[in-house]
Amino acid sequence: CPIFIYQPPGTAAEYILRSPLVEKLADLPNVKGMKASTPDAMYILDICHAVKDKDFGYIVGHEGAFYAGLHSGAKAVIGQGSTLNPQILLAVQDRFDAGDMEGASEAQYSVNYLCQAVGNPVEFYKRYATSKGYPVHTYERVMKNLYGTPRPALSQEEFERSSAILEAE
Repeated sequence: CPIFIYQPPGTAAEYILRSPLVEKLADLPNVKGMKASTPDAMYILDICHAVKDKDFGYIVGHEGAFYAGLHSGAKAVIGQGSTLNPQILLAVQDRFDAGDMEGASEAQYSVNYLCQAVGNPVEFYKRYATSKGYPVHTYERVMKNLYGTPRPALSQEEFERSSAILEAE
């Protein structure tokens, strides 16, 4: 069974995997990849460099660092905002793969703008999908939230503003 390492946001410092350990883990036959939820480009580069010649895939866990991750050798991105802007994230990768660094950079800027402009991306996406005819219930997790403190609910005005921003981008 393949093993994929996940390092969530807010991981305590003593549990953050460093590149020498990841390099050793990547040598184990069933350890196939890692996702770390960090926008730290230095960290991403160090991990990607440590596993560059191995059968191991690094996935960027914060969509704001996808462009930097692609330059470092990352294979993909899965971040909270991925549900908000999958087409724009695909544009980052497609333009990068085509050698259009300016286009990839502009698409990444759009990703970052959306993530910063939409105050509560998870709630917004669920409400937005529902408004487009794909009902998704909004609810808080009953377990401890590893991703930070709960965000306040979006007002109707914030939802409409965020909808306009998403549709414009």
